Amino acid sequence: MAQTPEERRAYQREYQRTWRERNPEKVKQIRRKSLELNGDKIREQRQAWRDQNRDKIREQERVRRALDPGRNQHGRWIKEDRAAMWKAQDGKCYLCGEPMDNPRYIRIDHDHSCCAPNTSCRTCRRGLVHHRCNILIGYANDDPALLRRIADALETAQMAFTRRSASAGEQLALSVLDSAALFTYKLYLDNWIGSAAVVICLEADRQRDYIR
Repeated sequence: MAQTPEERRAYQREYQRTWRERNPEKVKQIRRKSLELNGDKIREQRQAWRDQNRDKIREQERVRRALDPGRNQHGRWIKEDRAAMWKAQDGKCYLCGEPMDNPRYIRIDHDHSCCAPNTSCRTCRRGLVHHRCNILIGYANDDPALLRRIADALETAQMAFTRRSASAGEQLALSVLDSAALFTYKLYLDNWIGSAAVVICLEADRQRDYIR
């Protein structure tokens, strides 16, 4: 049975769309070459069409964002890339290694030296993470050395609490440290001395902390 003109146009549109999806690099090359040869003319035509169809463009963008959230920020192939990252990570956060159970709190971590916040590309994506883990490394400016110092300081503080708790049977606030202790602890945080040099102990009879 012969196709109608509308059916042929629909078939051609679907065929071209499928070909573009399967050959993204070829599409880029064709477009790049076309722009090199007819750049000014193409830009004028595109701008004229946008000026005449502003309402249509806004409606299309509204529908696209509703159906495919995140596409504009993370690229055309974000659905496929996200699925691939999920499979590679076995559904676990690549930072903490814990399962990512709530889709609402899953984020795409990326290197901000490449793409701006809330956007990414295949080059700068590092993996899927919990929202809390993404916030954590963001506050640390994506600096592994700073995160290690924070972890060392936290571990030292936890050891100090264990010592105080074992000696006095209760937790004393770090605010009772004398000035020498605070100065030594600041040197540790500034990375001037190692964690082994910072030992916070309790003299139960004097109810004070000191650093030796």
